[in-house]
Amino acid sequence: MSLPESTTVLIVGAGPAGLTAALSLAHHACRDFVIVDAVVEGQNTSRAITMHAATIEALASINAADGLLSRAIKGKGIRVATRSSEIIEARFAPLKEHTVLGQELQSLGVQVQRPHKVVGMKQNEKDPRITDVSFEDGQVISARYIIGADGARSTVRSIAGIGFSDPDGPKLAGDPIAQIVNADLTFDREPVGVQTIEGHLNATVSSNGFFFLTPFGTRFNAELTRDGKPITKPIFRIGCAVPLKNGEPPHAPPREYLQNLIDAYGPVCISSDPSINPTPVKVDQLVWSTLPWAPCFAASISSFPNMVVPPSRKAVLSLYACTLRTAKSFSSYNFRNYFVRRTKETFRGMQTEQDPNRLSQAYNDAVKELSVLRRSAVVNQLYGGWRLAVEEQSDVRTRGDT
Repeated sequence: MSLPESTTVLIVGAGPAGLTAALSLAHHACRDFVIVDAVVEGQNTSRAITMHAATIEALASINAADGLLSRAIKGKGIRVATRSSEIIEARFAPLKEHTVLGQELQSLGVQVQRPHKVVGMKQNEKDPRITDVSFEDGQVISARYIIGADGARSTVRSIAGIGFSDPDGPKLAGDPIAQIVNADLTFDREPVGVQTIEGHLNATVSSNGFFFLTPFGTRFNAELTRDGKPITKPIFRIGCAVPLKNGEPPHAPPREYLQNLIDAYGPVCISSDPSINPTPVKVDQLVWSTLPWAPCFAASISSFPNMVVPPSRKAVLSLYACTLRTAKSFSSYNFRNYFVRRTKETFRGMQTEQDPNRLSQAYNDAVKELSVLRRSAVVNQLYGGWRLAVEEQSDVRTRGDT
C-alpha cells in the first residue's frame, strides 16, 4: 500500500500505545496523521493483562474505554500463595486491549498502514522542522512530528538516539524477574482448584522465585486463534521467573519446556505430577510463548552474585540532558542558575566516579531528584515573579503574576 508523501504526525507502531495516540489525535480533531506498523497483521497476543484505573480514565477521556470494559474480564482479585498455603488476597482489574482499540480506530475511518517498516530518519533538506522517514520498501514520508510507539526495541528511538533505561536504576544480579517466561496455553482437561476461577491472578511464590497463573476462560479464544487452528478449551496465561541457575530459557519456549516449569514451580492444581496432584493435567495447545526480558544480561553477570551493574554512559548522558533542560526551565534567575550549576557539578562527579556501587547510587538519587525538580520548575513558571535587572528584558515570556 502506498503512503502519502507528507503528514503532520507520523505514528510508528500500532500496538496499544500507537493506537491510543491515534485515537487521541482523532478525538481532538487532528486528522492529518498516518499510523504505520511493520507487520502484516496486528499482534493478537499481549504480554500485558492488567489495566489500572488511571489508564481507564485516560482512555475514557477520548471515548475509548467503553469497548474495552464491555469485553474485559472484571478482576476479582489476586491471590498470593505457596504450594501449600495462601498468603494474601488483594483486588485489581485485568483487561485485554489491542483488538478493541484497533476496531475503535477503524470506526473513526482511520486505517493502519501495513506492512511498513521504518529503516531511517533524517532532517528535511529544505525545512529543518520536518523529518523525512524512510521505509524498507523505499517509500518516504515527511512529517512534522513522529511518535515512536514501536516497542521496547524501537527503531525510531534508536535512530533518534533516545536512551531507554529503568528509571529506578540498574538491577542487582539474581533479580527474580531477570528472565521471566510468559505463555498462553490450554490443558488436556480443565484443571480443578480455586486458582482456575476466572477473574483472579494467582501468584505462587517459593524460595526460587515466583509463578503466576491467570484464567481467561474462553472469552478471547476467537481472537487468539493462530494458524487457523480453533481453540475450544479455556485458555490460561502463565508466567514463570526462571532461576538463573537453570540457564537461559529459549526465546519462544516450547510446550515441553513450559510443562517442566509448571511441574517445578506452578500451583499444584495444574501439575502433571500425580504424586502431588490427584487430578493431573498436561499442557495441550500452546497459543504463544515468549521471553519478555532478555536473559543475556542476567546470565552474563550471574557468576558475580554480589556485583552491581552501573548505569551505561548513554543512560547517564540522557539523564543529564533531561535534568539540565529542566533546570533551565525555571523562570526565576537565581533558581535557574543555581540548579544549572548544581546539575553540572553532580554529573561531573558521576563522570569521574569509578566505584560501580557509588555510581549506581548517585544515578538513582539523580533520577529521584529529577522528578522533584520538574514539579518545582512548573510551580516556579507560574509564580516566578518579575525579571531581575541583570536579565534580558526583550522577548520575555509572560509569567503567572504579570
